[in-house]
Amino acid sequence: MWGKDIQFALIRLQQVDNFERLFAKFDCENVMLNYYLGCQAREDTEHTTYLIIDQKQKLLIGYVSFQCSGMMTMTRDSKHWRLTSPAIQISYFALDSRYHHLLFDSKIPHFYLSDAIFRTIFALLQKIARETIAAKYIVAYSLPDAEKFYRRRGFRSFDEYTGMIAHTDQTKKAVADESIFIRECIPMYLPID
Repeated sequence: MWGKDIQFALIRLQQVDNFERLFAKFDCENVMLNYYLGCQAREDTEHTTYLIIDQKQKLLIGYVSFQCSGMMTMTRDSKHWRLTSPAIQISYFALDSRYHHLLFDSKIPHFYLSDAIFRTIFALLQKIARETIAAKYIVAYSLPDAEKFYRRRGFRSFDEYTGMIAHTDQTKKAVADESIFIRECIPMYLPID
């Protein structure tokens, strides 16, 4: 089977009637991500969650949850001066393990179903950024085993971010959130064009 054979759609979690049936067969092989979707996502008022549904098979392929955020930067000369640019944070993104590493087709090497799904997610986030919240970045705190995926999609680590502060000759760098929840994750960003 090829990824191109799967007709998927993003559907808001609140618009799905048969969530329990869909979730019963879902396993992304990460206990925390499975738990969030199964036990917390429906009650979470700080995130918007979309399910990724196989339209033909009526199966849950995965999900994405995102929220408003900011990309905090600080100048190199002063640890006290900070600037926050509006961002959308992908807090959770997981695919059922049956869809991990599923090539999209035989013509494009290293292009997977997950890449096609992320293109659709990115288009949705671009639309929200442009039409609703004027976000400049997409931010993700990647699990170490997903870093390669995010890099393929154009994300860079916060360590790679530098920029000039308008109307000054000071440079700025990105500052990661240091909460315990994301301490083991890799802070990454992608500019929204």
